[in-house]
Amino acid sequence: MMFQIFLLVLILGILVIGFRKGGVREGSWLLKFFWAGFWLIAATIVLKPELTTRAAQFVGIGRGADLVLYIGILVLTALVFTLLFWVDSIEESVTKLAQHIALKEYEQREAKKSSDSDPNV
Repeated sequence: MMFQIFLLVLILGILVIGFRKGGVREGSWLLKFFWAGFWLIAATIVLKPELTTRAAQFVGIGRGADLVLYIGILVLTALVFTLLFWVDSIEESVTKLAQHIALKEYEQREAKKSSDSDPNV
C-alpha cells in the first residue's frame, strides 16, 4: 500500500508539472489531454492492478505485469524511433540554415571586396 501511495503522489506531481509547463502552442491542449489520460490510466492501474491481469488474460498473456512490460517496450521503441526521425529532421534544418548563412556571408564579403576595389566609388 505504501508503494501505491508513492506512485500516486508521483503521478499527481507529473500531472501538475505537465499542465503548468509550456505555453499555449498549437496542439498543446490535445497533447496535454493525451498525457492526462495516460497518467490517469496509470493511476487506475496502480489502484486496481487486477485490471491488468484481466486485460492480459483477455489477450492471451498470463500476467498483467507481463502485458504492461510488453506495452512499455513497444511504446518506448516507437518513441525512440520518433525522436530519431525528429532529430534527423532538425539536423537537416540546421544544415540548410548553416548553408544559407554561409552563402549570405560570402555574398556580403564579395560585395564588400568589389566595392573596396572599385575605383569609381
